[in-house]
Amino acid sequence: MSSIRRRSAFVLGFICVVGASALLASRQDPEGPASAGPRFDGAYSFTVPLGPGLDFRGLAVVHADGTSTFSDVSDFGGPGGPIGPTFNSPGYGAWTRTGPRSIRVVWIRFLHDRSSGIVTHVLRATAHATYDRVNPNVVTGRFTEEVYQCAGPLACPEPATLPVQDPPQAALPFSAVRIRP
Repeated sequence: MSSIRRRSAFVLGFICVVGASALLASRQDPEGPASAGPRFDGAYSFTVPLGPGLDFRGLAVVHADGTSTFSDVSDFGGPGGPIGPTFNSPGYGAWTRTGPRSIRVVWIRFLHDRSSGIVTHVLRATAHATYDRVNPNVVTGRFTEEVYQCAGPLACPEPATLPVQDPPQAALPFSAVRIRP
């Protein structure tokens, strides 16, 4: 095969690979976070109303790759959550689109005893969020938390395979606003 033919074959093969890659990259998984519709990725300040003048606050980040993180006022010994005052890890999880303006997010976090620092529980929080039709920077929704006790200091249940608790906790309302630069 002559040098020109080899070079032409290489260029044609290269163009085919690049073209196929571009086509695959442009296609979006209809079930995945990046499917058509408004973009949900961004940083949010969220509020859970607990009573008159009493709000539980936190920050959440929805990443374009389908992952999410959150941190709230209970992380460093704030007012606590379903088992009382604790130190908590941030929440790490994933999200998926459930509708044209809605997502479901599941986070896992570890709850630590305030005095010893030992992990005592695993918490799974599930949020169902709907983005406002007029202002997509405003989000409302409901969330639940399920708490699983650890059998010992290094004997917590596997976070990825936690069963759904029955009956589930009553869903709590929340609102969030996208943090703009």
